[in-house]
Amino acid sequence: MKDSFDKYIDATRRTLSSNIAPIHYKEHIKLALISARTVGIKLDIRLCYTSERRSEAVRHGHKDVVFIDQYLGQTLSNLARIVHESTSTAFALNYTAKMFAEHLRAHGKLREALVCARVHSQDDTKLRHLPKKGRRGASIFFQERFLVLHETYHFILKEKPLLRHSVNEVIEDYFDFLRRSRAENQEIFGDDDPKILNMLAADPDKLSIGLINEMVCDFFAFSVCVNSVSHGSKILGRDGKYLAAIGCLEALKSSQVVNVIRDTARYYSRNEIDEASSNLQDVMHDYQVRGRFMNWLCNTEPRGVMRSDQSLVEDIDSYLENYHDKLGVVAFTICEAILDGKFEDIFSADVEFVDGLLSSDQVDLNNSSEVIDVMTNWLPQERPLIEKLQKNEGESSSKYIKRLRQMLK
Repeated sequence: MKDSFDKYIDATRRTLSSNIAPIHYKEHIKLALISARTVGIKLDIRLCYTSERRSEAVRHGHKDVVFIDQYLGQTLSNLARIVHESTSTAFALNYTAKMFAEHLRAHGKLREALVCARVHSQDDTKLRHLPKKGRRGASIFFQERFLVLHETYHFILKEKPLLRHSVNEVIEDYFDFLRRSRAENQEIFGDDDPKILNMLAADPDKLSIGLINEMVCDFFAFSVCVNSVSHGSKILGRDGKYLAAIGCLEALKSSQVVNVIRDTARYYSRNEIDEASSNLQDVMHDYQVRGRFMNWLCNTEPRGVMRSDQSLVEDIDSYLENYHDKLGVVAFTICEAILDGKFEDIFSADVEFVDGLLSSDQVDLNNSSEVIDVMTNWLPQERPLIEKLQKNEGESSSKYIKRLRQMLK
């Protein structure tokens, strides 16, 4: 029987409980519960599967429950495939359109959701066609572990705020590193904005309390995740801690894509464009700071138990380059264009096609929610209307990418 917590999730989100697979999270949750018990906290962690792709701590009376959204984990898996295995930006376009379709549908923007669903479903560039690579399996495992632990530590730090003090020295070391890097005029961490580096190095007190809390949770989740792997693991070999460290960084970068797309869809649906501009700049800034901090942790905390430092640096650089070129540039450009009022321009061919179906009454917009769910694979059933919306009369992925590149100029 569902209690008030489960009913809350059902009432506030679109759920698909039949897709929950507890076995995939059994060890992650066990580790999180041990972390909580170590500091004297009894915790209730539950799984959900919602289109929000968002984990959440819920309090009712004197009881708290941490919900871990398994659809977020599935999304991380697909984003990892794009970064590690895709051969073109068409894969990022395909999956970004899917995420936008699901979020816009949740906010009642059914016409726009239909357009994005068609962009996703008509293209034959499917992630399942990509070849599997060994590295991705470990990446997904540790990404999911990191996010479970990160959410758990938000709850732990709320109950035990003094634990933050144990991380103060680490964060201060990090800022010392930033100051030295600026003083030595070093170019670090890929294509991140050097203005942010200068600001942080000069005055780290400008960081918000919320951002500091995120960094503290990042640190605890990273430390537990890396130290949960024994040196010479039978499954992961001698590189287990190395893979865990990189997986934590990947979780953070993929979460940035998920959260920015979700927020963009929300602001666009509510026509809160002015507010979106400043708020999303803050979100992007916070993720840049956290990403740089995680990068630094990867190169400092687990030394002596991973590959050589140079090998680690090269792999991080390679990952960040692939993340930017294969995923980030497409997802964030689409978000920026949509908030800039260019939705009709980006997806012009599919907008025209969908509007034609709607005006001829071939599709009833008020009853299109299930059609969108099927086209985005939220629901597996087949429906006759899907064939009408999947006719290959739109533009190819390459033409979309060409238009996006023109917008970047």
